[in-house]
Amino acid sequence: MSFANPQMRQIKFINMWVARSVAIVANLTLAWLVTKHTKKVLQPYKRILAITIFMDLAVSITVLAFQTVSFVLITVDQFLI
Repeated sequence: MSFANPQMRQIKFINMWVARSVAIVANLTLAWLVTKHTKKVLQPYKRILAITIFMDLAVSITVLAFQTVSFVLITVDQFLI
């Protein structure tokens, strides 16, 4: 992907932050619902849901942290060239 266009870089950066923030909020809401409002019928699946929520949160936070660093490094590299 080319990062030559500054507007496209900015749109990608904003999109990444919005998408990951929504994912984190949605997963936290889902975690609250699973822990507080899981019906008796779904109790056997509660642990599977918790593991899935935890993994999705971990991936969202990790990608948010490292993609931001990658974005900054790419921007700095282009200005140095």
